[in-house]
Amino acid sequence: MTTWQPGFIFCAVILLFLSARIIHVFCFSSLRHVPGPVMAKITSLWVRAYDVRLQRNQKIYEWHQKFGKIVVIAPGQVSVSGLASTREIYSASGRHPKSAYFDHFSAYGCRCIFTTRDCHEHRMMRKHTFQFYQPKFIYRPSIVEPIRTMAKAIIHQMC
Repeated sequence: MTTWQPGFIFCAVILLFLSARIIHVFCFSSLRHVPGPVMAKITSLWVRAYDVRLQRNQKIYEWHQKFGKIVVIAPGQVSVSGLASTREIYSASGRHPKSAYFDHFSAYGCRCIFTTRDCHEHRMMRKHTFQFYQPKFIYRPSIVEPIRTMAKAIIHQMC
Protein backbone atom coordinates (compact mmCIF):
# COMPACT_ATOMS: atom_id res chain seq x y z
CA MET A 1 0.00 0.00 0.00
CA THR A 2 1.48 3.31 -1.03
CA THR A 3 1.27 6.49 1.02
CA TRP A 4 -1.45 8.13 -1.06
CA GLN A 5 -3.96 5.26 -0.84
CA PRO A 6 -5.31 5.97 2.72
CA GLY A 7 -5.83 9.61 1.77
CA PHE A 8 -7.54 8.57 -1.46
CA ILE A 9 -9.81 6.12 0.40
CA PHE A 10 -10.66 8.77 3.00
CA CYS A 11 -11.56 11.31 0.28
CA ALA A 12 -13.61 8.70 -1.59
CA VAL A 13 -15.57 7.84 1.57
CA ILE A 14 -16.24 11.53 2.29
CA LEU A 15 -17.34 12.10 -1.33
CA LEU A 16 -19.60 9.04 -1.18
CA PHE A 17 -21.14 10.25 2.09
CA LEU A 18 -21.78 13.74 0.70
CA SER A 19 -23.30 12.31 -2.49
CA ALA A 20 -25.62 10.06 -0.47
CA ARG A 21 -26.63 13.02 1.71
CA ILE A 22 -27.41 15.21 -1.30
CA ILE A 23 -29.41 12.46 -3.01
CA HIS A 24 -31.38 11.84 0.18
CA VAL A 25 -32.14 15.57 0.68
CA PHE A 26 -33.36 16.18 -2.85
CA CYS A 27 -35.07 12.85 -3.59
CA PHE A 28 -36.25 11.18 -0.37
CA SER A 29 -36.50 13.83 2.35
CA SER A 30 -39.95 14.75 3.65
CA LEU A 31 -38.98 18.42 3.27
CA ARG A 32 -37.75 18.14 -0.34
CA HIS A 33 -40.73 20.16 -1.63
CA VAL A 34 -40.28 23.02 0.89
CA PRO A 35 -38.35 25.95 -0.60
CA GLY A 36 -35.18 27.28 0.94
CA PRO A 37 -31.44 27.71 0.36
CA VAL A 38 -29.78 24.60 -1.06
CA MET A 39 -27.03 24.59 1.58
CA ALA A 40 -29.60 24.89 4.38
CA LYS A 41 -31.25 21.69 3.15
CA ILE A 42 -27.94 19.82 3.22
CA THR A 43 -26.32 20.99 6.47
CA SER A 44 -27.20 22.93 9.60
CA LEU A 45 -23.74 24.55 9.56
CA TRP A 46 -25.18 27.08 7.12
CA VAL A 47 -27.60 28.60 9.63
CA ARG A 48 -25.15 28.13 12.53
CA ALA A 49 -22.66 30.37 10.73
CA TYR A 50 -25.26 33.13 10.86
CA ASP A 51 -25.88 32.31 14.55
CA VAL A 52 -22.23 32.93 15.34
CA ARG A 53 -22.33 36.28 13.53
CA LEU A 54 -25.62 37.18 15.29
CA GLN A 55 -27.38 37.44 11.92
CA ARG A 56 -29.72 34.44 12.08
CA ASN A 57 -32.97 36.42 12.31
CA GLN A 58 -32.02 38.81 9.52
CA LYS A 59 -30.99 35.97 7.22
CA ILE A 60 -34.16 33.97 7.87
CA TYR A 61 -36.16 37.14 7.17
CA GLU A 62 -34.32 37.49 3.84
CA TRP A 63 -35.05 33.86 3.01
CA HIS A 64 -38.74 34.43 3.72
CA GLN A 65 -38.68 37.44 1.38
CA LYS A 66 -37.07 35.31 -1.34
CA PHE A 67 -38.74 31.89 -0.89
CA GLY A 68 -42.11 32.56 0.79
CA LYS A 69 -43.92 31.97 4.07
CA ILE A 70 -42.40 28.53 4.81
CA VAL A 71 -38.63 28.07 4.44
CA VAL A 72 -36.19 25.27 5.24
CA ILE A 73 -33.48 26.71 7.51
CA ALA A 74 -31.64 23.44 8.33
CA PRO A 75 -32.20 19.73 7.73
CA GLY A 76 -35.45 18.86 9.48
CA GLN A 77 -36.16 22.48 10.47
CA VAL A 78 -38.49 25.00 8.88
CA SER A 79 -39.36 28.59 9.67
CA VAL A 80 -42.94 29.80 9.28
CA SER A 81 -43.79 33.47 8.87
CA GLY A 82 -47.46 33.44 7.91
CA LEU A 83 -49.92 34.51 10.62
CA ALA A 84 -52.40 31.69 9.95
CA SER A 85 -49.66 29.05 9.95
CA THR A 86 -48.08 30.45 13.09
CA ARG A 87 -51.42 30.35 14.87
CA GLU A 88 -51.96 26.77 13.74
CA ILE A 89 -48.56 25.68 15.05
CA TYR A 90 -48.34 27.64 18.31
CA SER A 91 -51.98 27.91 19.37
CA ALA A 92 -53.08 26.30 22.61
CA SER A 93 -55.25 23.87 20.69
CA GLY A 94 -52.42 23.00 18.28
CA ARG A 95 -51.23 19.45 17.80
CA HIS A 96 -47.65 20.27 16.85
CA PRO A 97 -44.72 19.98 19.28
CA LYS A 98 -42.42 22.96 19.68
CA SER A 99 -38.86 22.78 18.39
CA ALA A 100 -35.77 21.97 20.45
CA TYR A 101 -35.08 25.72 20.48
CA PHE A 102 -37.37 25.94 23.53
CA ASP A 103 -34.97 23.71 25.50
CA HIS A 104 -32.81 26.80 26.01
CA PHE A 105 -35.45 28.38 28.22
CA SER A 106 -35.91 25.70 30.85
CA ALA A 107 -34.78 26.63 34.34
CA TYR A 108 -33.13 24.11 36.65
CA GLY A 109 -34.25 21.28 34.38
CA CYS A 110 -37.92 22.24 34.71
CA ARG A 111 -40.19 23.62 32.05
CA CYS A 112 -42.76 26.33 32.48
CA ILE A 113 -45.99 26.42 30.51
CA PHE A 114 -44.43 28.55 27.74
CA THR A 115 -41.44 26.25 27.15
CA THR A 116 -43.26 22.93 27.28
CA ARG A 117 -42.63 21.24 23.95
CA ASP A 118 -45.27 18.50 23.92
CA CYS A 119 -48.77 19.76 23.05
CA HIS A 120 -50.53 17.34 25.42
CA GLU A 121 -48.30 18.28 28.35
CA HIS A 122 -48.85 21.98 27.54
CA ARG A 123 -52.62 21.45 27.55
CA MET A 124 -52.46 19.78 30.99
CA MET A 125 -50.34 22.61 32.45
CA ARG A 126 -52.70 25.17 30.99
CA LYS A 127 -55.69 23.55 32.69
CA HIS A 128 -54.00 24.11 36.06
CA THR A 129 -53.42 27.83 35.47
CA PHE A 130 -56.45 28.70 33.34
CA GLN A 131 -58.53 30.14 36.17
CA PHE A 132 -55.84 32.68 37.12
CA TYR A 133 -56.21 34.46 33.77
CA GLN A 134 -59.97 34.92 33.87
CA PRO A 135 -61.34 38.50 34.26
CA LYS A 136 -63.15 37.70 37.50
CA PHE A 137 -59.82 36.69 39.04
CA ILE A 138 -57.71 39.52 37.59
CA TYR A 139 -60.06 42.44 38.26
CA ARG A 140 -60.53 41.82 41.97
CA PRO A 141 -60.16 44.95 44.12
CA SER A 142 -57.20 43.46 45.96
CA ILE A 143 -55.30 43.32 42.67
CA VAL A 144 -56.59 46.42 40.85
CA GLU A 145 -56.46 48.97 43.70
CA PRO A 146 -52.69 48.82 44.36
CA ILE A 147 -52.11 49.29 40.62
CA ARG A 148 -54.47 52.28 40.50
CA THR A 149 -52.79 53.82 43.56
CA MET A 150 -49.32 53.47 42.02
CA ALA A 151 -50.51 54.85 38.67
CA LYS A 152 -52.09 57.87 40.36
CA ALA A 153 -48.90 58.51 42.33
CA ILE A 154 -46.81 58.42 39.17
CA ILE A 155 -49.19 60.75 37.32
CA HIS A 156 -49.18 63.12 40.32
CA GLN A 157 -45.35 63.21 40.23
CA MET A 158 -45.37 63.96 36.50
CA CYS A 159 -47.82 66.88 36.77
